[in-house]
Amino acid sequence: MDKIFSENDFFLQYPSDWKLEEDADRNGETINLYPPGGCGFWSLSRYPATVTESELSKAVLETITAEYVGSEVSPAQDAYGMYALKGYDVEFFYVDFPCCVTIRTIQHGQYTYLLFTQRSDTVEEHLTDMFSQITECWVENLNHCSDD
Repeated sequence: MDKIFSENDFFLQYPSDWKLEEDADRNGETINLYPPGGCGFWSLSRYPATVTESELSKAVLETITAEYVGSEVSPAQDAYGMYALKGYDVEFFYVDFPCCVTIRTIQHGQYTYLLFTQRSDTVEEHLTDMFSQITECWVENLNHCSDD
């Protein structure tokens, strides 16, 4: 990974051929990363800590399952060092394409973070690995980028 984004207490490393977009509104800030070919995305949002992990992940899950009736949902957790990101894995069909979504949250300092990824199930495994590498880098730098 050879590109670095380091602004507004976000620190990310990602491949140079990926597109980065920033978005902010009254509810929070979001960084979106898109690999070439439009086969998925990696998204990280930051909200005030008054928004709990549980309510955030459940709200996202409800939105997805309402839109994609028949979605398969599994509780999930990923460990990165001393941090555990909790949430859900969701599988559904969009048109005729199987899609995989991860919803993960973590509360740290003054913020609750939402990590959301989506990819086609037909995409090579390298995209899942790249999502994991980007997440691991972000989590490793979480202590350096927070206002505890």
